[in-house]
Amino acid sequence: MATLRSAGLDSLERFHRIHTWVRRIIAFLFFSSLLGLANVALRDMGKMERQAAEADFFDAGTLALRDEIRDRQRHLQGMHTEMAAIERDLTAVTNQIESRTKEFSTWKDVREATNEARENGQLHSRVESLDTLRARERELLKSQAAKADDIANAERILEDRRNQFEKVAASARDKADRQNRHNELVVFAWRLGLTLPILALGIVAFVRWRGHKFAPLAWGFIWFSVYVFFFELVPYLPSFGGYLRYGAGVVLVAAGGVYAVRGMSNYLERKRKELADDRATRAKRITAENAILAFRSHSCPSCGQDYLLAGEKPEHCFHCGLRLFEPCRQCGHVNFSFFSFCSHCGGPQGTEVPAVVTANGAS
Repeated sequence: MATLRSAGLDSLERFHRIHTWVRRIIAFLFFSSLLGLANVALRDMGKMERQAAEADFFDAGTLALRDEIRDRQRHLQGMHTEMAAIERDLTAVTNQIESRTKEFSTWKDVREATNEARENGQLHSRVESLDTLRARERELLKSQAAKADDIANAERILEDRRNQFEKVAASARDKADRQNRHNELVVFAWRLGLTLPILALGIVAFVRWRGHKFAPLAWGFIWFSVYVFFFELVPYLPSFGGYLRYGAGVVLVAAGGVYAVRGMSNYLERKRKELADDRATRAKRITAENAILAFRSHSCPSCGQDYLLAGEKPEHCFHCGLRLFEPCRQCGHVNFSFFSFCSHCGGPQGTEVPAVVTANGAS
């Protein structure tokens, strides 16, 4: 009989755990469905969030000036490429002149030492070759100087055009910034209009319906309202130098702190009043579900204190005086006072045993 009672208690505990997880799953599924619906709505709202760029405020003259600057940059880059080619050719010619000059000097010394007059024709040839190289060097130096002047003139004109464009672009950036700030306010207003009723309803659901029989739906909506607030509204708060965001944080923390302190004060006051009642009245308020949870956590179902601090299976709670364990009237086995039946003999618990049970027991 005791085994059957114990099995019934275990079955009740398993049902309680299953019931808890079913409620959590319902809350999560409801939260996921609401989140998917909100994402669809916010996706369409995101089409309003296009950022304005400074180019959106350029007129035809400014666009033409921008294109001219790009063309001049490409032209200047080509001029630098040409200058690099001239410098490479000039370096090569200079190196040839130095090499030929050394060769000519060596050849001349040998010629004078051997006094070979027949090599006069070769002398003229070598001199002409050096003269040709020097003429090429002078030509390249002249081209280098002319190209340097062209580059300097092109850079001056390009810098002038850039300054003109920068003045117009600065004005366009200011207009784009103002437009973006206006767009941010519009988007925030739309999001606020969408999320504020959700947040208000979530607060109402938390205050009034979190303990309702349809609490899983209420909790699903509460999670959804919290997500919408922190992930779909707070990131879009306009900054205004940080005043608005930090101000909103101060208000939220203050409101949450007041609610938490008030809730804790009300809970302590409610507990104080409950503990002021007589033990019989407090025992009547304890449900079977709370009794099971209290027994599993070895805590008093009235005040919540851990009764094992007073020893294994104390007869009364050391904190509030509630009777926790008592012997069965039929078999004397010590049971938790708030269970309906004895875990040893299966008889009903209580201060008085019904006559029919006593007769059955006697028989």
